Amino acid sequence: DVTHALQMPGGRADSAGGRRAQVTDLAMAGMSQGLAGLFLEAHPDPDNAKCDGP
Repeated sequence: DVTHALQMPGGRADSAGGRRAQVTDLAMAGMSQGLAGLFLEAHPDPDNAKCDGP
């Protein structure tokens, strides 16, 4: 679960926040280890998402 692994709880009052810039790197690292699948949550406009925003 790439997106949840990069969350930073307590970073914001209205969402968990996180390190978006590292999503691709972490996903690729996991896939290089032979994972069977990958789970990502996505929103077309992450800055305005109701959950898992910036």
